Amino acid sequence: METIIWKVVQVVLPIYATVALGVLLGRLKVPWDSKSFGRLVLNVGFTSLVVAKLGSAHVASAELLQILWAGALAFLAFLVLSYGIIRLLSLPLREYWAAFSLSNMSIGMALGLYAFGQKGLALALGFTGIMLIAQFTAGMWIPSGRISLGQAARTPFFYALALGLILTFTGTALPTSILDTFELIGGLAIPLALLILGVSLADVDLGTVGKSLGYAAIHLAMIAVVGVGLAFMLGLQGDFGAMFILLCLMPSSTLNLIMAQQAGIKTANVSSFIMASNLLVVVSLPIALGFLLI
Repeated sequence: METIIWKVVQVVLPIYATVALGVLLGRLKVPWDSKSFGRLVLNVGFTSLVVAKLGSAHVASAELLQILWAGALAFLAFLVLSYGIIRLLSLPLREYWAAFSLSNMSIGMALGLYAFGQKGLALALGFTGIMLIAQFTAGMWIPSGRISLGQAARTPFFYALALGLILTFTGTALPTSILDTFELIGGLAIPLALLILGVSLADVDLGTVGKSLGYAAIHLAMIAVVGVGLAFMLGLQGDFGAMFILLCLMPSSTLNLIMAQQAGIKTANVSSFIMASNLLVVVSLPIALGFLLI
């Protein structure tokens, strides 16, 4: 038991410590531009990281294809189930649908790395790729109420993901110096994304989180059922299955808040829900790790 507890601590400590640092920076009112840093993470950090990890042959093409397929099914399940839940709870669809459906993969990538190593990070990037594709399509379209393919086409991450998949499936290796360059630049993605999350959480009024905790608990139950159910249906076993379930358990993404702001939606409810969702993962993630890493 002590071994499992120590393993969980080793996995979550770097993640929580970085998020906590972000909260501290936010509380201290350190100058911080989350929108600019967010663009840097998405357009430079994640873009470089996906090429570096998928181009480094840390994962077999069959496993990558499997995580992409499973991730796509998970997103579709989130989308359909959350629509029904939001309608049942009589919540505003444009405010809550994307927040219920799209996960915070900055924690997911860190989890893949610290719990399962470089191979885990590469697979987590595949799952992240599916979620970011959904984020820059459905995540923009739902709050705005309109579909815009042009905005999605201008997102560099899509092209980096396509390049990474081509390298993996063809077995092509980039020169070491180029991979090292992508690795160096991509190294900023995970810590900076976790800091952005922490800073955003520091701005939320804790007094508004009470009701949102109920919604977040429903959200957690939904994603847990989807993760465990799909892992069973798809026959995902061992570390692969455990990692897939953990990736499904990620909280709502702070990108949903940015998308809602850009669409002109009042974000008090969304911020409160995202805050509650991320608070619950502090409790649920160590418990899930304890069960899945046995």
